[in-house]
Amino acid sequence: MFKPLTSRLLELFFISSKF
Repeated sequence: MFKPLTSRLLELFFISSKF
C-alpha cells in the first residue's frame, strides 16, 4: 500500500535534487 507512495515520493525527491 505504501510502496507506490514511497516510490513516488522518492522519485519526486530525486527530481528536486537534480534541479
